[in-house]
Amino acid sequence: MNTDKRLMRFIAVLLVVVMMICAAACSGSDPEEREGRDKKKNEKVTPTDAPDTPTPTDAQKDPTPTESLPEATPTPEPTTLTIWTDVPETDAYYIPFQKAFAEMQKRYPDIQVQVESMYSDSYKTKVRAAGEYGALPDIFLVNPNADYQELVKNGLLCNMDDALLTYGEKLPESMRKAFSVVGKSYAVPCETNCVVMFANMDLLAKAGYTEVPMTWDEMLLCCDKLIAAGIRPFGCACDEQWCVSEYLEFLMLRIGGRQMLEDIYYNGATWNNQAIAAAVDLFLEMVKKGYFSPDMFTMHNDEVKQRFMNGEYAFYVNGTWNVYEFEYMDDYRIQAVPFPGFGNGMSSINEYIGGPVAGLAVPTASLNQDVAIPYACELAQLISQYQYLERTIFPVWEIDYADTQLSEMRRDTAQMLLNADGFIYFGDSALPIEEASMYLRELVDVSSQAWYDEGYNGTTFIENMARAIR
Repeated sequence: MNTDKRLMRFIAVLLVVVMMICAAACSGSDPEEREGRDKKKNEKVTPTDAPDTPTPTDAQKDPTPTESLPEATPTPEPTTLTIWTDVPETDAYYIPFQKAFAEMQKRYPDIQVQVESMYSDSYKTKVRAAGEYGALPDIFLVNPNADYQELVKNGLLCNMDDALLTYGEKLPESMRKAFSVVGKSYAVPCETNCVVMFANMDLLAKAGYTEVPMTWDEMLLCCDKLIAAGIRPFGCACDEQWCVSEYLEFLMLRIGGRQMLEDIYYNGATWNNQAIAAAVDLFLEMVKKGYFSPDMFTMHNDEVKQRFMNGEYAFYVNGTWNVYEFEYMDDYRIQAVPFPGFGNGMSSINEYIGGPVAGLAVPTASLNQDVAIPYACELAQLISQYQYLERTIFPVWEIDYADTQLSEMRRDTAQMLLNADGFIYFGDSALPIEEASMYLRELVDVSSQAWYDEGYNGTTFIENMARAIR
């Protein structure tokens, strides 16, 4: 009996222990233990604290399937070319330039162009400074003068020969060579103006001529016949030195040749040259023989040109820019012709003073050379075309577009220049500024002393020039 009671008491105690164990298992950890785990979860886990279980990947974290997207192709930035010109809005050349830029924008919409146009004097100063400090634009306008030669000698301009070869005869060799330095081209010509001889064909007819004499001996005979008929042969504004140079430089070219003048202008050759002296003496002889009117030594060019247009002179040697005023005249038939030749083998009648007066150059420092060089070549063609069609200047490139709306005089003059054998730039523009000033000052003596006949001659001229310059 006692044994049964003890067994029943043991079973009751055992049931209580089991119930306590079950209650503890259902209740979980106490608040202090939970708070400690939460803090631990938010702490930074160092490598020594890292759990053995690998960190789940993004795909494991987000079981929702996603469609993979292709990588976007970046849109290339458009090429931006900076261009400088000395053609401000007030310039007559501005509209043709703008038409050329607009056409290029249509052809190449992916090339953005930033054009800065400025006045000539400030332009020259800015180009010189930019060349010195390596800040030239991608494309800029140049003239075949001393500054251009200096840029080439300093290695600042890209060679354009390979690019120009692709155009073949579309760019006449004489035009391309106008920007050549030691046989290589560093600019693409885009416009031209030359000195030519304008002839009043009605006055020549009065002296028995139906054509303009093309040799110097024939010209001298023609002048004598004109004087006999009461007609003054030549008009020249001797009060403006550059007008005297139009005559004198043609005589220099015909007697001494183009290479002689290039050496003097660009290569440091001396002015003390007998061909130069002979040219000055010949000009003085023309004055003494009355081929020029005495009052021309006090007149400006506008007055002399007007007198030529009024029929007072048979010939007027000046730039092709005058065609604009001559081409639609009704009173007289005016023809543009080459200056007569001398037959000495030094210069043909198809060589001219002037020529391509502007071109586009690309600096070696440009980061866009590959784009800028072909762009400059194509832009130069359009400038040439629009300048011609707008009657502001004459073309450099082949005329492969309709020009029948232009006057016969303009079309004939354009073809005459495109068929030229060669050009030499204007002396007062080709020479460095200081030398050009000395040259023009000396021309004052050529014109004034010629009339007063005080012993001034060609030898005096070359000695004074050599003393002042070289």
